[in-house]
Amino acid sequence: ILLILFIFTFLVRFIPYLQIQVPLGYDAGIYKYAIETYTTSLPGIPEDELPNWLKMVFPQGLLVLTDVLQISAGFNAVQFLKIFFPLLCAFLVLPVYIITRYLFDERAAIIASFLYALSSTQYTLFTYLYFKNVIGLIFLLLAIYLLEKKKYVPLVVMYAALGIYHRPEFLLFSLLLIPYFLHFRNKEIIYVVIATAILITPFWLPRLADNLLMMQGVAETAVTNIQTTHTSDGGGTFFGFNTYEWVSLAYLPFGLIGVLYLLFQKKWNSLLYVFLINALIVVFQLFFYKRLIIPFDILLIVLAGAGLNYGFLQS
Repeated sequence: ILLILFIFTFLVRFIPYLQIQVPLGYDAGIYKYAIETYTTSLPGIPEDELPNWLKMVFPQGLLVLTDVLQISAGFNAVQFLKIFFPLLCAFLVLPVYIITRYLFDERAAIIASFLYALSSTQYTLFTYLYFKNVIGLIFLLLAIYLLEKKKYVPLVVMYAALGIYHRPEFLLFSLLLIPYFLHFRNKEIIYVVIATAILITPFWLPRLADNLLMMQGVAETAVTNIQTTHTSDGGGTFFGFNTYEWVSLAYLPFGLIGVLYLLFQKKWNSLLYVFLINALIVVFQLFFYKRLIIPFDILLIVLAGAGLNYGFLQS
């Protein structure tokens, strides 16, 4: 079943390219420029020559990955966007299945994987060419899985990968660790944070001023949006929560049933914590609230698999 869902998810995203040659999404030209800037500088990394706007938009992880694929598989920028990106979207079925199966059961995992393959929100993500978001979702789900499994060494790798591939999901996972640590008083979490900080330092240090400026902007946006009835800029480019309520209507109620199931069972795990944090950000429009609808949808899909299973299918 997973293989069928993988193939279906890939084909739905690859078929449009049988008719068009240009990658979808309004960022395609920017991605092409950034990728070619890195690949033409091989074997070096052109950190010092990069314009500030590119440093703000693209963490180093994605562009180093494009270098690796160019060297190992001969992918150019357009092939990277037209072939590798749909494959990555299809691969996301696997982390959805893994985390749902571990936290719930096999049937819930199959349901969640099926919902992901049909999700309008996740397909919209593809049409926007939000490459970094897909990589961030993969690492986020795997990080949650490893946190629940208490596999701290690979968790450090996943956490660091979030820091060098997609900073919004890195921030989301960092926020998750606060209530998780306060609840379980697990001192290994402190070691995970320290080890992760060490791993991402070579990537963050050259752009420290830009990263600090970005974090200051996030904090100021959140404070402004809390204090005012009209939200300021900072939500990101995506549809808002009002639209999301409609496009997710088929599984939104079951996701809420999944939340209630965890609450009634008193299963305060990392999935529940990160979902509630993500929901607060999105509903109250604190920061990145449109872009963070994307991980919110993935987390809701996992919970909807449990909600459908325990609420309606399990005797």
